[in-house]
Amino acid sequence: MYNLVIDIGNTSIKVAIYKGEEFVLMQVMEDWDEKEFNSITKGYFIKNVLISDVRYQQKPYLPFLTEKFTCFFADNDLKMPLINRYKTPETLGFDRLAQCVGARKYYATGNLLVISCGTCITYNFVNDQNEFIGGGISPGVDVRFKSLHDYTGNLPLIEIKESFDVMELVGRNTEESIVSGVLHGIQAEIDGIIDSYQENYDKLTCIITGGNWSYFAYSLKNKIFAHPNLVLFGLNSILLYNVTEKN
Repeated sequence: MYNLVIDIGNTSIKVAIYKGEEFVLMQVMEDWDEKEFNSITKGYFIKNVLISDVRYQQKPYLPFLTEKFTCFFADNDLKMPLINRYKTPETLGFDRLAQCVGARKYYATGNLLVISCGTCITYNFVNDQNEFIGGGISPGVDVRFKSLHDYTGNLPLIEIKESFDVMELVGRNTEESIVSGVLHGIQAEIDGIIDSYQENYDKLTCIITGGNWSYFAYSLKNKIFAHPNLVLFGLNSILLYNVTEKN
């Protein structure tokens, strides 16, 4: 029997299949499409599905999915393997919790700092008592590029890429200077925040994830572990936890 997690973000829909905790496959859809979904899941006996959705108000997938599967939804009603100490849990992005659940599965003891590099950069802290405390949020790579363009008169809009050919410290033209300033600025930010956490918490494990993790994972001075699909792994862990609790 297989598990299915669907992570519906603002720009894409990730559909991932797991067998227990073992990753099987992941496919990306731009929008909800029943035929494409059926093609991805064909041949797998799936019973339970966890849906995390930050895009759709009307939930066009609901009649289709609830007819075929036992569905769980990423909200505050789900049982969590972490204790949530966030002061305003109703405002907490579920992806932040899912990342931390996934990280705790990999690193069972000690304090955790999970850094997710996407549209925003989030810093998510779980203490050695298995409590999610909170963290920080700052602008991601794409947001910084757009801000420099939108709030100045002459700076060009830099399109985000899977990799940049030039990422030297000293930019030799305006485009290179923007790339250097943004990427090296974020690198320094991440290292500085890790330093601050290490000063305050012993036995700290640092994990990096998110769509832009590869820009920074290999250039940080601090030791850090990279887990690119940590949200999906965490969502599957939460699904397994709730299925077990329900039974």
